[in-house]
Amino acid sequence: MDKERKRSHASRCLIFVCTTLLAINNVLGNDLNGQCLPHSSQYSVKTIEENADITIGVILNVHETGSNGVYDCGNVTREGITVFEALEWVIGLINQESGAINGNLVTESFIPGIKLGVKVCDACNHRDVSVRHLTKLYPIIESGTNNCYTNDVPELQTVGVLDKTDISLDPAISKYSQQNFIPLVSLSHKSAVPPDTVGKVLAQIMHDLEWSQIVVLHENDEHSIHVVKMLGQIALSNRICLVAVNALPTSEKSIEDMTSFFNSITSQTSQNIPIFVIGNGVVVNRLIDIMLENVEISTRFQWLFTTLPEPEAIRSLAQKLSANVYALAAYPGSISMFEDFWQQLQLPTHNVKPKTWFDEFVEFTKKCEGSNCLSKQLPEAQIDVLWRTHYSLPAIHSVFTFAHALRNAWLSYCHGSPGFCPRMKQLSRRDFVTLFLEPIQFEHSSMARSPPEVSGRKSEKTRAGEIEGLHLSIVKFEYRGTGNVDYAHIIVYDTATETTNVINDHIGFKPSPCPQEGCHKCVKVRQSRIDDNKDLKELDSIVQSQVAPQISANFKKTWGMITSTFSGIGVMAVLACGVYFLMLFPITVGTTVLGYFILLGLFTLFSVNFLFLIPVDFPICWLRRFGMPVAYSIMLSGMLVKVMNTWRLMSYRYARVKEMKLTSACALLFIAIGLVLLQLIVTTVWLFIYPPKPGFHDGVWSCSQNNINFIVETESVVSLMYIMLLLVITIFFAALTWKCCENNHEPRYIMFCCIGMATTWIIWTIFASLFITTRVSREMTIICVNLFNAALIMITLFLRKLYIYRKLLQKARSDRDYKKRLQPSSFPGSMYGTVHKTNPIVWDNQANVDPIYGKRNATRPPFETDQIDDGASSCGSTTGSVQVQAEDLYPMEVYDGGSQFQAVSSLFNANSNRSVYLMDDSTYIR
Repeated sequence: MDKERKRSHASRCLIFVCTTLLAINNVLGNDLNGQCLPHSSQYSVKTIEENADITIGVILNVHETGSNGVYDCGNVTREGITVFEALEWVIGLINQESGAINGNLVTESFIPGIKLGVKVCDACNHRDVSVRHLTKLYPIIESGTNNCYTNDVPELQTVGVLDKTDISLDPAISKYSQQNFIPLVSLSHKSAVPPDTVGKVLAQIMHDLEWSQIVVLHENDEHSIHVVKMLGQIALSNRICLVAVNALPTSEKSIEDMTSFFNSITSQTSQNIPIFVIGNGVVVNRLIDIMLENVEISTRFQWLFTTLPEPEAIRSLAQKLSANVYALAAYPGSISMFEDFWQQLQLPTHNVKPKTWFDEFVEFTKKCEGSNCLSKQLPEAQIDVLWRTHYSLPAIHSVFTFAHALRNAWLSYCHGSPGFCPRMKQLSRRDFVTLFLEPIQFEHSSMARSPPEVSGRKSEKTRAGEIEGLHLSIVKFEYRGTGNVDYAHIIVYDTATETTNVINDHIGFKPSPCPQEGCHKCVKVRQSRIDDNKDLKELDSIVQSQVAPQISANFKKTWGMITSTFSGIGVMAVLACGVYFLMLFPITVGTTVLGYFILLGLFTLFSVNFLFLIPVDFPICWLRRFGMPVAYSIMLSGMLVKVMNTWRLMSYRYARVKEMKLTSACALLFIAIGLVLLQLIVTTVWLFIYPPKPGFHDGVWSCSQNNINFIVETESVVSLMYIMLLLVITIFFAALTWKCCENNHEPRYIMFCCIGMATTWIIWTIFASLFITTRVSREMTIICVNLFNAALIMITLFLRKLYIYRKLLQKARSDRDYKKRLQPSSFPGSMYGTVHKTNPIVWDNQANVDPIYGKRNATRPPFETDQIDDGASSCGSTTGSVQVQAEDLYPMEVYDGGSQFQAVSSLFNANSNRSVYLMDDSTYIR
């Protein structure tokens, strides 16, 4: 018994010693070469396609950070496993040597005789581990440049690195990579789409959804800043109002700082205004958490994310924020071939294989482990497919980029011979990058093994990894209950052709137009903030000046189309009248030249109306303020010189002055131009002293800072004062010449025009100031008044002359038979219906010489009446010279030296037996 007890005691001691030694060995075994290895170090590197001839390195955060050590790895992340499985699937697609791809039979791999592989290095969200993986793939980055590594990659074992951990953004790493021709491609989705493309799509979304004012929140990284820069440029040119542009607090900031930032932004933003969140990562996730904690505040706005958040975050946002969540996503949102591969991963047959990263993901998602996970089927929702497609596209495109570059190198060096040829084995990194990778151009197509749902291309201008021409869409999320979230593509944007396609026009959205009084407190993005490489700061660093609210072209509005049509008709009518009068009336006779001068003013006034239909800008405001007063001054100057000349001639006749000055056509035109030049000087000086300042003033986008209750800007009133003075003087002299019958009472019609313009201006100013407060209505009123004044002058002064001339021609034709009975004269008539002075005609056998003017007097033949059909009477007498100076826009053929029209001699043949009574141009009629 004692021996058995001793043996039992000895065995127990032996077991204790062995156990202790094993424990010590395990502890010491975890310390290798002085390095503490991660808890999950056995999963740190996985290779896709073990027998690959060429390998692409991938640094990926498959696991999240663990809690058992500095470099420990935790659970598998959804994004990490999605990218990893996308890489596994696309490598299999490229290396496939048989079967069918996209309906096309294949008999060899994409690069015949060469297999492409991927070495995935898991960094577990540790930056130091990411750098360590990179230096293992390319020791030259750690050791520095030497001749052994500068140009050669032995057998092209690793052609480049795909980075999903953002170490490629590190300046030092980026510098050494470029110096040693190491392709380091970012797999971040926000880096996959060029920032200019994102900015243009966001601007188009604002236009399509009628969002005239927005708030922009963006991440503090280079890509997001470039997006903001492009959006700011488009906003400035398209009159989009950026209410605020703020950088999100960095991840180093506390939760309290993010909450304070959120409250500050939302308290200064009006309800229903869209808020664009540009970027992704930790800061965006923290913003989403704050939004979910402040649901009442968040539901007041519409939210657009340029990168899809996690599905769980989308579900929470859609549920709590109702239908106010949008996102920018790839279209069509599903890659059928990859989805089939994803479903195959969940089949039970995969259980016979060693435990994979996907198995870990299933266990983590289903909260089970080992044999307890009888099924690997994962719960799926529509939003999961969209999210998986969105995050797998950059990896798929990047692998195809390397594959196309390697295929081109193989075609160039191996000339179609399968496998590696000796020359390709000696291909250096420098030659591969500069000759094949950087200039590679390809477009995703079914013939090149790309899935049909994958759009875009790689051009020579874009970097490796950037997708140009991708189809993007704006997606709206809606909560359907029981945790289900549906999404719908509203509009698809083809970034290659810059075209849009409405997919679902039944989806409701809330427009965000500027209020009736206009958008306030718009900001302008400082354009130099990218070029000078300065750090992004808060709102104060990007607010430079005010930007006007969005102003759509007034030509598209109903009132704009109507007024522009009438203005165009007016321009054409003035041109037609001018051409017609030039064909019939000599410009050097009397005041005819002033008629053409007034037509020039009418043409200018009709044309100025179009300036009030163009969106406000400095040149437009300058031309408005300059053009309208000049147009009125031209018209009023012509009319004023007309009535003043008539008044002078009347005064000279009654005073029997022997000599009259400044009554020729050139002199009258010179006086009118002088009056206009005075207006030009006044307006120009005033424009330089007080130049237009277009901007958002008092709730109205106008040419100057002025109260909206004034129909005309204060700066314009000074230049219009001269016009008012001309108007008053013209009315005064028109009243003095009221009894004058020259040109069929033309002074009366000039007075009527001036009184009509003055009355219109008074009504315009009073009623417009009382009832019209919007910018568009004010411009419409100005155009309408201009149209009325121009039409009034056109009708009373010019169309009236055409009417009288037409009546005269009708009367001349009706008198042909009557004039046949008259005896023909013994002399031929001149072209203007007059005879030479050497052959005066004296009727009633009486001829007297006027003692003042030295001219013969005559009376009308007894058969000529003093009336014509339009009721104009022969009034008074005047000298021949006086009459010629006073006539305006009447052909010399139709008057006889007096005030009334006579028969047109050109209607008759001078050699015929028809008798025409002709007057000497010096004849004076009593």
